[in-house]
Amino acid sequence: MAVKWCEINNHTLDRKYQFKDCGKSGFTGENVTEGALGELLRLQETGKLDHVDTVLVENFDRFSRQPPRLAFRHLEKIILGGVAFQILD
Repeated sequence: MAVKWCEINNHTLDRKYQFKDCGKSGFTGENVTEGALGELLRLQETGKLDHVDTVLVENFDRFSRQPPRLAFRHLEKIILGGVAFQILD
């Protein structure tokens, strides 16, 4: 899905940064406190993702299953950091 989106939209997929939260709950926020979403947010905050212009997510429920206000805070951090957010499904 991501490869096809990148081809169509003239982007390069950086395979170094593929975040998966297998076994980390999106309901409890464990994906932020202990998982890959938290890692992505920390990398962005420290400037280590300066070359990243778009975060691709299969479906929004893969990003978070927390209440909308909490999920929006994480999404807002990404967007305010200058990175676009694209839902693929």
